[in-house]
Amino acid sequence: MSTVPQQAGPSIIICVASAMLALPALAEQSVPTVWRCDACEQSFGWLLDTELGIAASANDNFRFGNATGLDDSGASLFGDIYARYRDDKANYLVIDGYLRGENQIGLFVKGGRQSRLQLSATYQAIPLRQHGSTMSPYSTGSNQTLGSDWLRASTTTGMTALASSLQTRPIQSDYQVLKLGAGYQFANPWDVQMDLRRREQKGTSAFGGSFFFNAAELAVPVDQTVNNLDASVGYSTDSWHARLTYFASTFENAIDGIQWENAYSVPFGVAGGQAATAPDNEAQQLSVSGSIVLPFRTTLSGSIASGRMKQNATLLPYTVNASLPDVPLPVNSANAVVDTSNVMLRAKSSPWRPLTLELQFHGNDHDNKTASNQFDVVVTDATVGTPAINPIYDYKRDTWKLRGEYRPWRALTINLGYSTRDVTREQQDRRTTTTDKLWLELRSRIRGVISLKGDFYSEDRNGSHFVSPDNVVPSQNPLMRKYNLADRRRNGIRLRASLLTFEDFDISAEFESVDDDYRNSSIGLTGSESRRFVIDMTWARRDLVVYLSAANEDIRLDQQNSQSFASPDWAATNRDRFTTGSVGLTWNDLIGELDLQFDYSYSESLGRTDTDTSGRPLEFPDLEGSSQILQVGVRMPLRETMSIGVDYYFEQVRNDDWALDGVMPDTIPTLLSLGAEAWNYSSNVFYINFRYQRD
Repeated sequence: MSTVPQQAGPSIIICVASAMLALPALAEQSVPTVWRCDACEQSFGWLLDTELGIAASANDNFRFGNATGLDDSGASLFGDIYARYRDDKANYLVIDGYLRGENQIGLFVKGGRQSRLQLSATYQAIPLRQHGSTMSPYSTGSNQTLGSDWLRASTTTGMTALASSLQTRPIQSDYQVLKLGAGYQFANPWDVQMDLRRREQKGTSAFGGSFFFNAAELAVPVDQTVNNLDASVGYSTDSWHARLTYFASTFENAIDGIQWENAYSVPFGVAGGQAATAPDNEAQQLSVSGSIVLPFRTTLSGSIASGRMKQNATLLPYTVNASLPDVPLPVNSANAVVDTSNVMLRAKSSPWRPLTLELQFHGNDHDNKTASNQFDVVVTDATVGTPAINPIYDYKRDTWKLRGEYRPWRALTINLGYSTRDVTREQQDRRTTTTDKLWLELRSRIRGVISLKGDFYSEDRNGSHFVSPDNVVPSQNPLMRKYNLADRRRNGIRLRASLLTFEDFDISAEFESVDDDYRNSSIGLTGSESRRFVIDMTWARRDLVVYLSAANEDIRLDQQNSQSFASPDWAATNRDRFTTGSVGLTWNDLIGELDLQFDYSYSESLGRTDTDTSGRPLEFPDLEGSSQILQVGVRMPLRETMSIGVDYYFEQVRNDDWALDGVMPDTIPTLLSLGAEAWNYSSNVFYINFRYQRD
């Protein structure tokens, strides 16, 4: 598979930027007089704003390097650039970029001639850092083996060679994103646009393999590429426009499957296992969209799209266990084909200025044309199960929305709406569902100082009888109601108020409440509720700006289930709380020409799970997390175009996660884990930089 070397991305962008620089020389005519603003201040030539400096990190923190590139202590080069060129013939070029050490790079270039030609190019390198201390006795690669001195045992405590075989296997990957775009507006109403996007991911991810009740966590390679093409042609007039668009996407996975050696002595005779990874696939779509303006302030718009998704990757054999029968597959590939169609129609009219009416229709059809075949079932490469037929999932979703907006006077706007959604599904517990929603929105602005907004809605979902689908292995409790199919009544309210008391002070607050009642579900999710509150304040006066914000959200989920495949005999309640707050200020000319920037943010979360099994209550350990970020910076001008800045950045993350804390590779007898730990770290970074600005 072809790849984009990390050095190649910026080189491509530089070549594109060089080509854009030639645009002024290609200009043969000035901007038309009708486009010219003689009263506007004209700024032609180059505008430049660059920053270059050193970031000194005092700590080695693997997770801190996620999307920052600062996972190692020591000094790193960082910089930012913004450059813009314009001339009197409407030619322009904009270069925007950043550098954060070796792994975090971004370069964005766009240029052309305004209202005529647009060119763009983007390159980004983004590091993803999950766990740096994970360990494994397995080799690297897609075929993971154990050392020659490995002694199998029935549990991890008996694996005598485990400690000496462990090797560090970080869970990490790196993204590279390349985008190229072009657009041209002809002198007539036609225009064309094209965008190309390529994203590559290479690295290592966590993967789980099992043999009945014994499992192993593996650090497996990741090598994936996504390519997208978006091309369109449009036609526009004063009263209507239309656009024809073609979209194509491909996904390429260089890793077809994962094989791993069995580290356990059980099941007897099972030497290893295998599992498939995400297969190569492609998608294409052709769409037509447009709108037209009619008399009486009426607009009609819509779009229709038809697409196809395909996947024909070669299927892996049933098993790599030589002791099981070598049964041929019914087909060598799924030859999966799914046709999609989407329709959107909208009519909006304001025949009377205080009144606006809008009608919308959205239709989505997912037609799975993949053939059904009967496959033998091999359970964890250890034993043969009951044959099963691959189900074919189809759905059709139609949504109607009707909305009316009435403005009885300038200070009040009333929105009233109704929507209904019908969904038909194949091979699901419930074939049809209908969701009806009624909502009311009130907006008011009093004396230009107070703004009030209230949203109130009620939603009800019901549908056909529940029937267990055919060919489901293993079977499920007939009382089970999946949350996306179950009868549900939802009521919600959202209130927002803002106050601008003076020109330099404003405050806003928002409250939201949502309640769900799964009234006919005895097993599954039975209810949920959510409460959220947010407040923001800003004060600005001359050279000083101060802001403050705080938010809190509480979520509760109630569920029931059965241990005996019958009526409910246990229940659980999940409670989650999220609290955040931030404060900051910008103070220009604090001491002489010295500018000060201060920002502090704090967030914490608490997750609690309570269970009740046959009258015996039990609490799981709480899940707790918190983070705080402090940024302080000062900047002093050295001359008219140059300044020096010194910044300090502090980040602290604390997590208590009972599913990870203290779970080493041999902690659980039947789980050979990677030993991943919850994120806990503190990072201190000092920056010194020079900034150059030229208008």
